[in-house]
Amino acid sequence: MQLNITVDVDIEESGLQAREVKDNIVSFTRDLLMIGASEQEIGLTLQEVSYSD
Repeated sequence: MQLNITVDVDIEESGLQAREVKDNIVSFTRDLLMIGASEQEIGLTLQEVSYSD
């Protein structure tokens, strides 16, 4: 099963630095998904990440 998700991250509200998130986009996305997936006992593999401003 392939699931496509678009997430609009509110950088300011989240207290994040845009450049830091962009520089670590794969790790950021993996952590965002895996922490939530782990809590719900969902197995997944992160295959692709892209972003646009």
